[in-house]
Amino acid sequence: MISQIRNIIVLLALLLLLLLLLTKYIANLVCFYCIYYRKFFAFIFKGRINALLADIVVGGGREVVDFLLWFCVCVCVFFFVLFLPLFIHAEY
Repeated sequence: MISQIRNIIVLLALLLLLLLLLTKYIANLVCFYCIYYRKFFAFIFKGRINALLADIVVGGGREVVDFLLWFCVCVCVFFFVLFLPLFIHAEY
């Protein structure tokens, strides 16, 4: 029973780590496209207010991805600390 719980926890930790790595890759991809398409959106949304809105929408993608990255890190640390006693007192 404990070994099954330990296997599930390890699987969840690996999935969260994979999500963390993919989030970092997605962050770099989003930043590249944000920089690349910033002029395109500024051209479409003509005028100062619309250009500012486009800059907020396009430039704000990095902050959202950074938040998701730190959220994944916090979830991984939380599960590690929460289930650490199971790893320490596990019977083999």
